Amino acid sequence: MQGGKIMHEDDAKHICQMCYWELVPHARARRCISDKVLITCEKCGEEASKKVKRCVVNMNKVAYMMVTDLETLKQLNPKRTT
Repeated sequence: MQGGKIMHEDDAKHICQMCYWELVPHARARRCISDKVLITCEKCGEEASKKVKRCVVNMNKVAYMMVTDLETLKQLNPKRTT
């Protein structure tokens, strides 16, 4: 409650949890909460996403797998001898 009124969820203010400076739009904050990641502004979110390297691997022409760990990628290669 704020000033005798019940606050609607859309009125809640979210602050970026990386820079603690910018307000984050409610739709973006809701998406971050549902994905269980930090609530970030666009600038901080872009910087954080660039730190993780991703690779999509075709598994015997049947399915695709997203790999973020280099060791996992090396283990998936059957021709690798070392």
